[in-house]
Amino acid sequence: MKRMSILAALLCLFCCACSSTGGTAKDDRKLLVSAIGFDGAGEQIKVSVELIIINTENFESNLTPRVMTGKGDTIREAIANIGNGLTRQILLNHCGVIAVGSGISANRFHEICDYCFSEHQITMSAYMIATEDCETLLDGEPESSVTVGYDIMGIIEQESAQTGVAYNSRYFEVETLRERGKNSFALPHFKRVKVGVEVDGMTLFHQNKQVAVINTEQAGMYAIITGGLRKGMVSLGSKEYYIDSRRLDCSNKGGGSVTLCLRLSTSTSKEDCKRLEQRLQDFRTEVEKQTNNDVLGLADILNERFRNYDPKENNGWRGVSFTVQCKTSKGVHDE
Repeated sequence: MKRMSILAALLCLFCCACSSTGGTAKDDRKLLVSAIGFDGAGEQIKVSVELIIINTENFESNLTPRVMTGKGDTIREAIANIGNGLTRQILLNHCGVIAVGSGISANRFHEICDYCFSEHQITMSAYMIATEDCETLLDGEPESSVTVGYDIMGIIEQESAQTGVAYNSRYFEVETLRERGKNSFALPHFKRVKVGVEVDGMTLFHQNKQVAVINTEQAGMYAIITGGLRKGMVSLGSKEYYIDSRRLDCSNKGGGSVTLCLRLSTSTSKEDCKRLEQRLQDFRTEVEKQTNNDVLGLADILNERFRNYDPKENNGWRGVSFTVQCKTSKGVHDE
């Protein structure tokens, strides 16, 4: 039913266009891109597009999406090479997902963002995601929607509603962070499963470079620390924590003495509060050791809070004292 309603809406749109131009239904066949993916291909870049073929003459016969790929020295060249095998121009104005493969370098990621900005057909509200290989992710049967791309959109929105984790991965959100000089951000990481696709964590970026993939449990801790989850439920192992409120206090006494204190109020026992404090502090230590980068954006926070902050003092972000203070919300008793 959901698939048919989406197709009916698209059909209505193009029937209006057909009647206004006086063309026949057969002439008005369209190739819509629901998702676009970018993978490294040696010195070149590979672009994958998931196409929906809309034929106003018999649209029900074209329910199966089609994935096509092209390679080139630039994105535009790769897309042109996809178009060479088609009789119609591909349309990007219904693209809901921009996928980035694990082989994309920092320079290529910058190129992708510039292309999406300059290509006015791509909506600024499209979701950006990360995956191991874009063609593999998109080239499979969708589970509940018309295409894999639209499935991905639904999964992100559902996960955000259920967990309270704001992925903040729409294209305009990522570009806003980059334009404001933020060095660190994250994209939801997707993988293909037996039926459809699923989100299995996050890919962490630093200065446009992919530096780590973290699992869903770690993604929850990342969201709490960075502000992606201000209120809601997060599962850590077999334990669920409900965050009632979150506040990050900063102190800069000069001379390199910088302290960040994350204050949480949770609907859980004092004992569990202590566990959560330790888990979050351990996660900070582990992820920074693994990546050797400020993937939590501590320097970004301090640059925003303090005009006189000097990242060269006290070993930079590595010298920042990070503590977590978790308290039990009013009315919650120890077990």
